[in-house]
Amino acid sequence: MAASGPDSRARLDALIDDFRRVVRGPTRVARLLAAWLCGSLLLLVARGGTDAWRGLAAVGLSVLPILWIGLGLRSRRRWRGSSGVRRLLTPVDAALGARVLRARGLLERTRQDETAGSAELAELHASRTVDEIPTKLLDARAQSVRRKLRWSSLALAATLGALSSVGSLRLLEGASVLFAEAGVGRLRLAYFEEVEFIVEEPAYLASGEPRLVTGTAVVLPQGSSVTARIMPRSFVRDWVLDDGLSHAAFVSEGSGTWVAHLRIDQPTTLRVGARLGEVSVFASDELQVLTLEDRAPIVKLEDAPRTLSLEDMERLELSYAAFDDHGLAQIDLVLESGRRAERIELVHLDGKRRAQQGGYALERHHPFLKRAF
Repeated sequence: MAASGPDSRARLDALIDDFRRVVRGPTRVARLLAAWLCGSLLLLVARGGTDAWRGLAAVGLSVLPILWIGLGLRSRRRWRGSSGVRRLLTPVDAALGARVLRARGLLERTRQDETAGSAELAELHASRTVDEIPTKLLDARAQSVRRKLRWSSLALAATLGALSSVGSLRLLEGASVLFAEAGVGRLRLAYFEEVEFIVEEPAYLASGEPRLVTGTAVVLPQGSSVTARIMPRSFVRDWVLDDGLSHAAFVSEGSGTWVAHLRIDQPTTLRVGARLGEVSVFASDELQVLTLEDRAPIVKLEDAPRTLSLEDMERLELSYAAFDDHGLAQIDLVLESGRRAERIELVHLDGKRRAQQGGYALERHHPFLKRAF
């Protein structure tokens, strides 16, 4: 830095600009790292998952850019005029700073009001006070401030590094929760080492043991059960299995794996993830499930309906055909009279046959018909 030249104001401005040029870069870096750290902490706040925590984090992140711009404008304003001279000289020599300010004030008055004195003499006085400024001390102070800012930046960077290494997943969770929509986080996270889906069809189908799903989609009869088994990457979370309408909590099996069960009654997408407050953050593993509706069996009785007289009937031959989309387990003949009803088992099947034909002869002396008289 050098203080030479006829215009004392320009020389002071040059000294201020030189000082700011030395510290401007480290100041911006420190502010950027501080804003980054504040943003990271706000993401951890959002990770709470409730509307209150998410709202607080959203407000904080909205204020950060405004605060950044405001601090920059405030700094520029504080380095202008008398405020800038005071910030430059007071830490080095407070008495000299006061003299420079008085000389500067006198010069301003003489330039605005000729009756206040000679502007030339005021400029000469101001120039002499500027000559007294110890530029070497200003250089030393600028370097000292630069070093402090660099150490502060290093400390902030170390804090951010530690936060990222220990809680990088938490920061991603916070971002996912903050921008969640309809209670579902925006990001898919790598929570699990392994995810398995095991399906079991309804008991009435008698279709065998539970089976492992090998793809990403499956077709199941309505009422089937799906078991999800996960192996987390050593994280502690409230794990959930979700079908879009409800979710089931996972329970530990004690060997590093967790299981959860859901009944499937309609087409859905099963997802696994973590529950954070009121928001679910899912992994990329999911299972598309299509369902087969369990339609009612179709029964056809030959020559039905028709009307017969019990007095004239000796023997009634019944021929039937029954169909079911999943399989027939049993076919019954149901006799009803008034409030009385009787069920006669015609055939018992294994539940795998989908069509069955047969017949039955109803005699006049059948006990149910006798009681009907």
